[in-house]
Parts: sequence; structure tokens; C-alpha cells
Amino acid sequence: MFHRTFSALPWIGLGAGLMFLLDPRLGNRRRALLRDQLVHYSNKLGDVLSGEGENLGNRIYGLYAELRYRSQPEPVADGTIVARVRGELGHVASAPGAIFVTSENGQVTLTGSAPEDEINRILSVVANVPGVQSVDNQLVLSQESGLQPESSDQQRHRAA
Repeated sequence: MFHRTFSALPWIGLGAGLMFLLDPRLGNRRRALLRDQLVHYSNKLGDVLSGEGENLGNRIYGLYAELRYRSQPEPVADGTIVARVRGELGHVASAPGAIFVTSENGQVTLTGSAPEDEINRILSVVANVPGVQSVDNQLVLSQESGLQPESSDQQRHRAA
């Protein structure tokens, strides 16, 4: 008995839905509201999908550009390498202004000071910068550990 009642539920729901939409008095209004909602959500879905498609396209293009960038056969100018390394240091060092970078034919030399807990991460990031052939670590350990705010002298030096 229970199985028969349970299997009839979808048919009962279908009949109730048809009665709801085909009602002679309010059916037109209900169908129009349903149509408007379907159009609204299909437009919303299209917007989401086109945004995701654009996002995916941009990510693929970025991956292609990065692969092309990393596989450059010609040597990279030392000034470009220094600028790239300085840019990456800003992401991993708590006081990037305390680290001085020089490059000669892809041989990067790091001087200055950095906290002990950051040095391995700094060396790893610098070694992975495109154009860097090797890294000469001449950093000295600073007493500070973790993220310390720059002094006003360091800020003035960086602005100059």
C-alpha cells in the first residue's frame, strides 16, 4: 500500500502543477510570472557563464604568457633581473628595503639583512625568478623576526 502511494506522488504533484498553471482565472498571470523568472535566471546564468568563460580564457592566456616568459632563450638584462627580484622580495620579505640586490650576467647577489626565519624563503623565491642563473647569499641575520614595520629612514630611502 505504501509503495503504491509513494509512486503516485509524482503524478499528484504534476496534476497540482498543471492545475496551478492552467487555472482559468489566474493561470495567465502565473504563467507570465514563471516565464519572467525563467528568463531572468537564464540571463543570470548566461552572465555567470560568460564571466567564468572570460576568467578561464584570461587564466589560459596568463599561463601561456608565463610559459613563454619562462622559456626565453635570450639572456635577460641585469637591470631587468634586479627589478624582477626586487618585485618578488616585496612579497616574501618583511623588510625588503634592507636587502640590496645586484646582478651580473644572471648571477644575483643579495646583501643586507633579513630575519633568519625568512632567508630560506627569500633564496627560494629569488632562485625562481626568470633570468636568475644563481644566487650568492651574503645576507646577515637581523635581530628582528617576523613582520616589522619599516623605520622612517628606510621609507625615505625607498622613496628616493
